[in-house]
Amino acid sequence: MIRINLLGEKQDKTGIYAIQILSFAAAVLLCLGGCFIAHSTLTSELASLEGEKAVQQSRLAKLRKQTKKVEELEKMRKLREEKLTTIATLKSRKQGPVRVLADLTESVPERAWLLTVTQKGEMVEFGGIALDNQTVSKFMAALEASDYFHSVDLVRSAQYIRDDVKLQQFALSAKLTSLLNLGKPSTEGATKKDKTAAEREKV
Repeated sequence: MIRINLLGEKQDKTGIYAIQILSFAAAVLLCLGGCFIAHSTLTSELASLEGEKAVQQSRLAKLRKQTKKVEELEKMRKLREEKLTTIATLKSRKQGPVRVLADLTESVPERAWLLTVTQKGEMVEFGGIALDNQTVSKFMAALEASDYFHSVDLVRSAQYIRDDVKLQQFALSAKLTSLLNLGKPSTEGATKKDKTAAEREKV
């Protein structure tokens, strides 16, 4: 009797399994290699960033030191300016009244007599007698031209008879210039004084 084997011969699949295992192993190795390369790249970039961060922090520390030095120098400059201002104020207060009185004496015109001078803060009041209203006006102009007075106003003016002589009794008010400016005579003030002196000579 003839027998026919319909199932065929058994094939050896060991080679196929080996190829599959090798392919899987190769894929795993490639994946691990890629991960290693990526990790190495990231590690290198991180190290570079850390180094740059250290450099920036060093620069920032230097800038902070420089800024602190600049602030200290600025404080020293302000203290020096305050000291100089204080010294200037003290000198002005010491020398100012002498110069004010000298200038006031020069401002009083002929035929005018100053009887009272009263100061309240920056306001100064002058009381006196003059020959006439024109002389009072000259006194006001001289005060206005002074480096030490400004905003001169006529408070009152009235006729005053003494020994049968008609005189003009007056009261003036003016503002005293700041003591800090007493040491800085203005050119404009000097020019006004020259004009006033010239007018006096003409009279």
